[in-house]
Amino acid sequence: MNDLNATFREKKNTTAFEGMIITSDSEFFEKLGYVPGMSPPIEVMDFFDSAYRFALTYIGYHGTDENILSAVIHFDETTPHLQLYYRRNGYNVAVSANELEQAKKKYQTDSEKYAK
Repeated sequence: MNDLNATFREKKNTTAFEGMIITSDSEFFEKLGYVPGMSPPIEVMDFFDSAYRFALTYIGYHGTDENILSAVIHFDETTPHLQLYYRRNGYNVAVSANELEQAKKKYQTDSEKYAK
């Protein structure tokens, strides 16, 4: 920051962006026809499309993906996964640790409901 002549006041309760990873176990993807090293079948891509739309219902800005910074599906690791980074709704980057913990709990609860 000093090299850029920029100033930045960091606080312990400030979050510039958040991220999430959406995945399942190897058995789940194998049932969808996924074979490591091969092109993913349409069923796997449909899963990640549904997962992305599900995530947008909770993190999207007015129903859009305007606040999504990055969304990449990785097939080069143990199991396929969607790695998603985003700015909070309303572009408010000041987030308390309590708010972040509540959001994580809500995502966990809602994702469990979605998976059933």
